[in-house]
Amino acid sequence: MKLADGTPLTGKWMTMGEVKDGLIRGGDFDRRCEAVIRSRFSQITEEELTEKCRAIGGQITKSNADFTVRFDFLPQYPLLLKLWFADEEFPASGKLLLDASADHYLMIEDAVTAGQIVMEKLVGMF
Repeated sequence: MKLADGTPLTGKWMTMGEVKDGLIRGGDFDRRCEAVIRSRFSQITEEELTEKCRAIGGQITKSNADFTVRFDFLPQYPLLLKLWFADEEFPASGKLLLDASADHYLMIEDAVTAGQIVMEKLVGMF
């Protein structure tokens, strides 16, 4: 956390593509993450997902999504996974989000790595 300057969390969430200098690398991660969610999370129940998220340290929280879990990846560096479950009209969808203060702690390359680690742990449990 070479960039860490003590900036407090904002409580505002953004995609990797919205991180400073994240348009290309972060945007690509956002697209890949959405594809993984569509393919791997389409048949899972909320109970199964809750169990798996808690097993890797996730804290279930409320939001406008069907399912939201917060992962405190590093101090002052939470990741928020928001999911909407599949229904008869739409496939599962979702996003992995960062607090708006994220670029005060990690550069985009490291932020993407943090996101990959969380997604790989979660997907590896299915």
